[in-house]
Amino acid sequence: MNGAPHAGVPDAFEITVTRKAHVAADATRVVVLQDFILSLPKSGFVALIGPSGCGKTTLLRIAAGLDQSFVGKVRNPEALRLGVVFQEPRLLPWRNVAENIALARPAAMPDNTADLADRLGFTSVLSRYPSELSLGLARRVSLARALAIDPGLLLLDEPFVSLDGASADRLREVLAQTVGQSGATVLMVTHDVVEAIGLADTLIVLSERPARILARIALPAPRGRRTIEDTEAILAEVRKAQATAG
Repeated sequence: MNGAPHAGVPDAFEITVTRKAHVAADATRVVVLQDFILSLPKSGFVALIGPSGCGKTTLLRIAAGLDQSFVGKVRNPEALRLGVVFQEPRLLPWRNVAENIALARPAAMPDNTADLADRLGFTSVLSRYPSELSLGLARRVSLARALAIDPGLLLLDEPFVSLDGASADRLREVLAQTVGQSGATVLMVTHDVVEAIGLADTLIVLSERPARILARIALPAPRGRRTIEDTEAILAEVRKAQATAG
């Protein structure tokens, strides 16, 4: 499964971080990313897995253009439109659900709010405000807001964390269908390796900070038909890669 992940497929997006450091509480500088390069194949679904604090969320923030205090560059040759789903829903509290989604969508695009609400299961709360929503509903709205712009690049930071199993499964299914239909390029951060195996085409296994790539694992296709044996074999490869870091 290891090796060249997308031979012959052009990269849609590339992040090069020569150095990225944070200032810790004791005023020391902590290097999070160094000499790090990540290329995303066009229409690929890449999942980042690694220990807490290794720089996964930082990498997503750099990709989204939200963190520019680093040495390096972000290459977006096709000027892909970005959709982002954060760990927290980050909905505007003074706007209702429908308005939160509409604000994200370019004026020239058709209104797809009703369709997204139907697919994600929140039609009944379109007129409610974020403070009236459960965390599960708020996460659905956050995902809908990102999908409403028909993104060419979708960045996902633990989008299903803390959801119950049924809600998470439903959102994963909608995400997989939507990405499959749109051909979007996806970069997802998750601690759930089984979730990553179910959704992604490629797993990137990261080390402790400063993060380096321990393994790039190309997953067998198609996504929805991976067997228990496939999953066990992939998990074994992930564990093997993580063991090399020790």
